[in-house]
Amino acid sequence: ALWSPLHTRVLLSYYDGSLVRSFLMGTSGSSTVATLPSGVTSVSWSPAGSRIVYTTVANGETTVSTADSSGKNQKTVFRTPIKDGAVSWPKEELFSLETAPSAVAPGYVFTYASGLLKRFLGPANGLMTLWSPTGTRILAVTSGIDGVISSVIYDSAGKELMRPDIQTLPQKSAWVGEAKLYCAVPRGIPTGAIFPDDYLTGELATSDRIVRVDVGKKTVSGIFNEGGYDMAELAATKDGTYIFFLDRITGRVWGIEVGE
Repeated sequence: ALWSPLHTRVLLSYYDGSLVRSFLMGTSGSSTVATLPSGVTSVSWSPAGSRIVYTTVANGETTVSTADSSGKNQKTVFRTPIKDGAVSWPKEELFSLETAPSAVAPGYVFTYASGLLKRFLGPANGLMTLWSPTGTRILAVTSGIDGVISSVIYDSAGKELMRPDIQTLPQKSAWVGEAKLYCAVPRGIPTGAIFPDDYLTGELATSDRIVRVDVGKKTVSGIFNEGGYDMAELAATKDGTYIFFLDRITGRVWGIEVGE
């Protein structure tokens, strides 16, 4: 399930055999249910929650489309030969398309605004990103078959702001506002592991600690280093007091108080 920013609408997807079916519905009992085209591969809400952008794949190409929050006014924005791309909508006037990450292939991030599709980041092997809540910052993580994992924070114009010395993934990170970032950092990655490929396919589990990255001060501080959790889907409260994460090993959701 993917909730809208105001939690008034939700997008649900399920497998019908090998086919993914998706639909939109509201939280009130009288709201209508709208069906999206079959085979949606990625989706993102606009910051205001009034629209969605989604991708489908057919005939060897990816179609990027938009619709309003009720599922109406579906419109094709563009088509691309990029396969397995994932969309994000960090700003009302801009959304992005990211290629599937792999340590053995170059990845890209493209942005679309005012009718123009532009390359924003890449080529870089293993490229994965996480936009800040209002889209003024972006965490970019790259990795290669040499085992070198790098994290960089850029502004929305592509200017490098900070290069924190951490090995992490966007799935293990959560922004608090535009200046701070919590990251689960593996205590170690086995020699010979292909990262992020092995992690994303479930062949590799990690044991993580949590750090706080302050972009303004350009500091990295350790805040939690207990247990053997493989932390994913990090989420933080708006004031940064609590962090929640899914432990991929047990399937349990945990919360910790970290303060500011």
